[in-house]
Amino acid sequence: MRNAFYDLDDYPSLCICDNDAIYSKWFTVMMDEYFGTKVLKIPIKKPQLNGRVERFHLSLKTEAFNKVTPINLRQTQIICDSYKDYYNNHRPHQGIDGKIPSDFSNFHKKKQKYFEKSHLNGKIISFESSSLMAA
Repeated sequence: MRNAFYDLDDYPSLCICDNDAIYSKWFTVMMDEYFGTKVLKIPIKKPQLNGRVERFHLSLKTEAFNKVTPINLRQTQIICDSYKDYYNNHRPHQGIDGKIPSDFSNFHKKKQKYFEKSHLNGKIISFESSSLMAA
């Protein structure tokens, strides 16, 4: 925690976590005593508050942070911002039938030409349709 926020003036005032065993009493006490950070746990048996966030975090971890290792908070923020753009504007989502959240009208029934687009300095590659329709 100290290393993650060394270049900032203060530590975060709040840490939101679920009810996993790793966030037990010792974690709450340590966060409060050493960093002055309050730990807020989501309510038990409220999966609607946790599932979507955990799914996004898993995608962020496996698709971005397993390929890039940031060394400070600024780099972490740049990676997160870049991945957020990729996730919402370029990445197909299984839950919405392979569509991209920001543009549902981009899917035509005719054949299209696709081009490769690089994200995170080539660590993630997406394929996007061009405006030209193939005959």
